[in-house]
Amino acid sequence: MAFTVPTRPARVLYNTAKRVRDELGKGQEALRVAQASFAVIQNTPTRRTILIPDVDIRIVEIKVSSDGFDDGDTLDVVALANGEDNNTAAGATNRLITQIATSAVIEDALFSPALLGLNANLVRAGQPIRAIATEDNSAAIREIFVQVSYILADEERTY
Repeated sequence: MAFTVPTRPARVLYNTAKRVRDELGKGQEALRVAQASFAVIQNTPTRRTILIPDVDIRIVEIKVSSDGFDDGDTLDVVALANGEDNNTAAGATNRLITQIATSAVIEDALFSPALLGLNANLVRAGQPIRAIATEDNSAAIREIFVQVSYILADEERTY
């Protein structure tokens, strides 16, 4: 089943509207977090939606940790492309935000993987962010924790 990212409604300013400009990086924008925690059964890919933003966001950092993640298991954090199936892996359409395939970095530890920086880590409104974990050797992953830290990407707000 495919989904469609909704289009953003055009802004209409009323005569009482006030514009407020946020300068990103100046400490004027609040850091927000979204998180997901899930188990993965053996020999199966498991997908969890972490966040579906209502407005455009810019991902600042991702933190992950696990219990039972070993070499050969993989964890991808992707932004689903418009019209793509929710089960589609990262590739030409679904944008890979970060990928982990080495157990040493997240097994029983908190790790901040490098962001790939595609599209300046921008995720459009209505574009789901999903964690896709694949277990490869018949030993279930007891838990994976993923936290996404982000700020709003829109530099201008109208009230």
